Amino acid sequence: GVAKRLEYICRTSDRKVPIEFQADAFAAHLLMPESLVRRCWHELRGSSEPMSLDQIRKDGTAEIKADIQRRLRYMTGSDAEDRAAMESAAQPMADTFEVSASAMKNRLMKLNLLVKHKEKSLFDGME
Repeated sequence: GVAKRLEYICRTSDRKVPIEFQADAFAAHLLMPESLVRRCWHELRGSSEPMSLDQIRKDGTAEIKADIQRRLRYMTGSDAEDRAAMESAAQPMADTFEVSASAMKNRLMKLNLLVKHKEKSLFDGME
């Protein structure tokens, strides 16, 4: 008389399953609370401004560029280079929060701290 329990094994390709979105969102909020992430971002970056892919590529040290190349060996897809660059930029905070670089990248993107393209401000270029 015991009901059979469904087993579910999550794979990266299973991300479209709603239960996985909920689990990921819950884990992100629990392990990386917004207030702590924003405080850590400000401490590490010296600013609360978002970081864009262009900045990562322009300001990247030789170490960051090597890290991006290393990550690319394990990634596929047309956006692999972008994901590798963003994960590399997220790695210091991932280490602080003891989560994967991918999880931290996703959290930073959700909080608009890590962006693909920085929106131009009315005041850009003014000094």
